[in-house]
Amino acid sequence: MTSAVPGLGRGAGVAVASLGTDRMAEWDAYVLARPEGEIFHTTGWLRVVRDTYGHRVHRLAAVEGDTIRGVLPLAHIRSRLFGDCLASAPYGTSGGILADSDRIGTILALAAVDLARALGVGYLELKHHRPTPDLALVRVAEYLTYRLPLADPDTLWRERLEGRGRRAVAKARRAGLRAAWDGDGLDILYRLVAGNMRRLGTPVHARAFFENILRVFGDAAEIVVVRDGREPVAALLQLRFGRRTVLYTGADRHDRRALNGFSFCVWEAIRRAAGRGDAMVDFGRSPVGAGTALFKQQWGARATPLCYEYALLGRRTPPRYNVNNPRLAPARAAWRRLPPALTLALGPRLIRSIP
Repeated sequence: MTSAVPGLGRGAGVAVASLGTDRMAEWDAYVLARPEGEIFHTTGWLRVVRDTYGHRVHRLAAVEGDTIRGVLPLAHIRSRLFGDCLASAPYGTSGGILADSDRIGTILALAAVDLARALGVGYLELKHHRPTPDLALVRVAEYLTYRLPLADPDTLWRERLEGRGRRAVAKARRAGLRAAWDGDGLDILYRLVAGNMRRLGTPVHARAFFENILRVFGDAAEIVVVRDGREPVAALLQLRFGRRTVLYTGADRHDRRALNGFSFCVWEAIRRAAGRGDAMVDFGRSPVGAGTALFKQQWGARATPLCYEYALLGRRTPPRYNVNNPRLAPARAAWRRLPPALTLALGPRLIRSIP
């Protein structure tokens, strides 16, 4: 079932419609068939966003006849703090327009702008790897994503990893750390991630967000836990889509950081992905100039620019949520001083408002 989009985008036999739930399998098959398709383009990711935070989702598709020629997953995010917006692939690195051609991509973008106007939001956010042609959107290039092309594990170890990465993993092995792909690792992962986010002065997702990821994606979502004896010291959540593995989030125990447990997590994830024949490991995004980029580069990951585009409908400038924004420094410092229990309670209420 499809429904009309306000201000329907059209062009030479192509119409834009909001696809119903009966065509979600067709949508996901299209995403999987496209080389640039990502897990954040899937209907599963929209379900996670909707079921966790209650955002209304829109599955915009460019359709020619009855054939999908392009998709754009969107969520309507209501926020008293930052203003309402219509955002592609919330809480994902990228996942904006995916289309057979630039022309179809532009048609989708125009339909999204029309939908944003109809909803009365302050802005539309599109997360891509390259700009939408022939459209006057505000473009922000302050993020890079890091990707590691895979080979067999021995070749990766010898030829791709920098000395820093090999030394960190070797040190973890000498310390006797052990990694396990733990079906019951969510409690450990959430405790470590929540603690790390508080130290960074950043709100953490609701625990239900990770529960929904594991529920929706099933075997394609895996948690690796690294232990020192029986004590967990690091954990990592990875997502698989096609022949790509995404290292979505993870953390270590701050007081045991010298063991290099998180580096061991990353290497185990790389080794597992390479062993099953994946083509790439995606390390996610980092702001330009951020220290996290150095960590990702030591594994041989290559930087790729991200292009975030905005249609500003009720504000003058694009939002800036990243850690490089000096205006957020006082808030981050205050967040670090809050009791942990309070950050766990308040964090999800804040993060649901930030796409």
